[in-house]
Amino acid sequence: MFEYIQLQRLRYVTLRAYRTGDWRKIPVKENGQLLAQVPKEISFSFYAGVMKLVADERIYLREEVLERVLWARSWLQDFGLDLKVYDGRLRCYPN
Repeated sequence: MFEYIQLQRLRYVTLRAYRTGDWRKIPVKENGQLLAQVPKEISFSFYAGVMKLVADERIYLREEVLERVLWARSWLQDFGLDLKVYDGRLRCYPN
């Protein structure tokens, strides 16, 4: 039950920060995982490629998150779908 309450609090803080635009209020806890670069075939850097806000088109996720994204992509491909990572956000679209 305690984990559920913590999760709901985090959800509330995240939604509030999204609505107000104040992302500094989102708590980030270091977990020791390294960042891993998202493979180019599934990444699209909107901020670098389209908006030209940054020059670096690489996108990084935590290692475990990237493993889960790659697993989900593999599973979705069996249904004719694919998964892309846009500047840290995921999108699912038909092949």
